[in-house]
Amino acid sequence: MPSKLPTLCGSPRCPNLSISGNGYCRAHLEEKRRRDYQEDHRRRGSPSKQGYGTAHQRWRERVLRRDKVCKVCGISLATQADHRVPLAAGGAPLASENGQGLCASCHSKKTRKENRT
Repeated sequence: MPSKLPTLCGSPRCPNLSISGNGYCRAHLEEKRRRDYQEDHRRRGSPSKQGYGTAHQRWRERVLRRDKVCKVCGISLATQADHRVPLAAGGAPLASENGQGLCASCHSKKTRKENRT
């Protein structure tokens, strides 16, 4: 039994029902996610404007070439280069020894944990 009753989609003039409790039908939920992503990208700027230029891209490639498997879980493929010591805590931005390859899930968990403290 669903925990919430279906409601009309939050998109103007859409007759479809939202059954997942997020306020939008399936078609408009994807559209909303895409708009939110684009807005976030406009707000934060491109990766190069955030300080991730050519040197960082080379560092990332070196780390991921070295670490094929996630250094935390040891199961998934490493798809993201992470700074072991965060830059905000004084970590070296382009030092290979300060980099580790992580899967997206482990990288998200580590980032959330770092942002809480």
